[in-house]
Amino acid sequence: MMQILRQCIKSVWKTTITVCAIVGLAKVMVYAGMTDALAIALVSLLGPVYPLFAPLIGALGNILNRLRYFS
Repeated sequence: MMQILRQCIKSVWKTTITVCAIVGLAKVMVYAGMTDALAIALVSLLGPVYPLFAPLIGALGNILNRLRYFS
């Protein structure tokens, strides 16, 4: 039983550390206001055509999430 547990931990430790690092980075970005700054910069850069690009940005996020890009 312990051998199975060791194999499981050995196979998932890199993924666990990666996910924890990404979640930590996301929390820091939110608390520091970086996500708001990026959103404001993107809106000011694209201006009146932003509503045309917003669905593309959402689709890109969806694709990255479905591919489990960071797992």
